[in-house]
Amino acid sequence: MKILLRRIYLRENFTVGCLQVILSGKYESEYIALSTLKPHLNGGLWTTLADTIEPRAIAWEDKPLIGQKREERIAGLTAIAEGTYRVTLRDSKTYKRKMPTLVGVPEFRNIVLRTGKNVRQTRGEILVGRLAPSAEGHPADNPLLEESRKIFNLLFNIIEEAMDYGEKVSIEVSSPKGWTYPS
Repeated sequence: MKILLRRIYLRENFTVGCLQVILSGKYESEYIALSTLKPHLNGGLWTTLADTIEPRAIAWEDKPLIGQKREERIAGLTAIAEGTYRVTLRDSKTYKRKMPTLVGVPEFRNIVLRTGKNVRQTRGEILVGRLAPSAEGHPADNPLLEESRKIFNLLFNIIEEAMDYGEKVSIEVSSPKGWTYPS
């Protein structure tokens, strides 16, 4: 199973994304209604599962064509680099339960997918939920997640189910092409 994290809104202090799940098609998930699944170009079936909030995305490499230098990571305030990472379910002393954990993230340890409401709660991790509507402006201007626990439990169950079927689970993190990093 593959999880896609597409960063959509890139702001000065946070990043808002969309989390999609691609099932291999080797089994039917008891947690996702067939009516919500669509065929994926590379095979399998996919659906959008959640919105995400992460810390600020930075330029991890020199970008000489647009005159930007590699930025320094700040613990708890910097989003992970784009790439594909293996996901495992690890016991967490902090959360006192198994947590979906990203493995092999350069310069980071213990990056988890977890519940939360706003960017102040990320501490470097990826929060999942539904982006709440905003009475004024765009919801991504001051993002607030709703149904975080419900979405987290659904995501956890889908990951656990895939692993029970012998599937490897990975997450691919990407940002829009041509985006400029916040300065």
